[in-house]
Amino acid sequence: MERQDRRLAAILAADVEGYSRLMGADEAGTLRCIAAYRAVIDGHVAAPIRAASSVARETAC
Repeated sequence: MERQDRRLAAILAADVEGYSRLMGADEAGTLRCIAAYRAVIDGHVAAPIRAASSVARETAC
């Protein structure tokens, strides 16, 4: 029987309360804020979280 290499993966999904309202009020500021939170999360995991969307990475703080 052939040995198979396996890797464990974790997926994190987050929701931003009031996202549409925040984007309507200040799109650039909202994207900067999301990117800042994303940086904190990425700093606490062994490998960067691969997002289903690249919205958080479009604008850096």
